[in-house]
Amino acid sequence: MGRRRIFILPSTKAKEAVKICEKLKKIIQEHDFDGLNVTISFGISELKENDDNISIVNRADRALYKAKEKGRNMVVYIK
Repeated sequence: MGRRRIFILPSTKAKEAVKICEKLKKIIQEHDFDGLNVTISFGISELKENDDNISIVNRADRALYKAKEKGRNMVVYIK
């Protein structure tokens, strides 16, 4: 299993975050990593009024696991 990283995109709506992640996914998928087939999945969540650090990260983590369940190399947004 690969490593998890958190990207924080301030002042970015979920729709735009999905577009950014789709572009990154394509760049990584098409890059030659010395013959290795590298893919990436993204789990996206948007900050809600009552969120704390744990709740938003947990939601993004659930989105990431949904992406992996769907076959990996996916971008999934959970409201």
